[in-house]
Order: sequence, then structure tokens, then C-alpha cells
Amino acid sequence: MEGNEYLKKERLEHGYSFHVLARATGIKERSLYYYENGEKALDRLMVDKILSLFKPLGINIELFFDEFYGYKSKCEVRMKSWKESHPRIYDYLELKRKSYDCIAQLKQRRTVNAEQFDRLLSLHRNAFPDTHNHRLTDDEYDHQYLEFVKNCKIVLFLNYDRDSVLKDILLALFSSEYTSSTFSGFMPRSFADLIGYSSAPKLRKILSGAYGLDSLNILAALNLCYVLNLDFLNTFGVVKNHS
Repeated sequence: MEGNEYLKKERLEHGYSFHVLARATGIKERSLYYYENGEKALDRLMVDKILSLFKPLGINIELFFDEFYGYKSKCEVRMKSWKESHPRIYDYLELKRKSYDCIAQLKQRRTVNAEQFDRLLSLHRNAFPDTHNHRLTDDEYDHQYLEFVKNCKIVLFLNYDRDSVLKDILLALFSSEYTSSTFSGFMPRSFADLIGYSSAPKLRKILSGAYGLDSLNILAALNLCYVLNLDFLNTFGVVKNHS
């Protein structure tokens, strides 16, 4: 059974005609027909459309797209490939030096104000308190270096007036190893590839709040949550169409 066939089965079992389901979801009858007949791919729909469509049918979105589209296994392959392409630097002094150079460059380029610069230096001193050269363990890398990068990105990019859902996504994003490769950048281009999103510039605008979260298609939203260890419904269940 294909995903569109399962959708049809659930509609019939719930006793919905196209007309009644259209009224319940706000989706046109013709579009519903196209979804069921496979003329419009469900995995390309925007996240708000899927939320509206699946809710009255009681379909678990994560289970559906994992069973019929295998998004988790595909995401695991991309995550493994990313880690192989971005090996960790375990040398303490090298991380300390590279981190300081990044902070100095921010000041030189005048992309931070004096307060931000002082906060970044303070974070650097706390993360690298000595000059002892040793090889970090994975646990030290996670709780020392990645925590330091996260806190720096919070100073640089987190506006506390943001929508709470978007703020949760950003905190998870900044905590992720997958964005630490760009120390002073909001998001590396490789992160868009990691979640299967075709446009890194547009993804940056979505995550920075310039565009609504409803601008994400369903697979990108699911992949985003999977990579960042976020609960999908808690994160996207309140998304509304902003068009």
C-alpha cells in the first residue's frame, strides 16, 4: 500500500466524503482528490497542509512518513555522511586558538558591538580556562566546546522577543553539532542539505523569523525535528498558514 492509498482508506473508514473533509480541513475537494490519487505528492506539501489534513483522520504524521517515505533512515544516512565530512577537532589548544580568532575577526569586521564582544570573550575564558594541551574526550567536546559555541550563537543571534516555538528551534539548532562547523555564522549551508531542504538562504530566513514556519514542507520539518531531537507536534503542531 502506498501513502496516498492509506490516506484514502482512512478517509473512508472515518466516513468522510471529499466535500465534508474539505470543510473540516479547509483544503479544496479537488486537491484532496489529487492527494488520494497520487497526482500531488504528499511529501511535498507544506507542513500546515499536512497538519490540517491528518488531524481529523487521526493519522500519526511521524509514523506515516516514516512508514511510507522512510524519512528517518534517509536522515540517518545524511547525518552519518555529515559527521564523516566534518571530523571533530579534539586538540584543546587548537580549538581555543580557532575560537579566539573567530571572536577577534567579528570585532575587526565590526559585526559585534562592545557588549557582545566582551560577553564572547568571557565565554571563551570560561570554556578554555588554561593552556594545558590535551585531547578532548567526546564528553568534553559535547559539554565544553559545543556548549561554548551554543552560548556564543545565543549572544550573536538570539532575540528573546522571538516566538517561543522558533526560540526553541533556535536553541536546539545552536546546541547541535551540525551547526557548530560555522562558529560565528547563523547556520552553515550543509544544514539545509542535512534536512533535505533545497535552499539554504530560504531556510536561514525561515529560522531567523523572516518567513513563517509554514514555509517548510513536511519532510523538511520532520527531518529538522529528527536532527535536532525535537518533538514534532510540540514544535509544529501550532503552525498556522501565514499567507
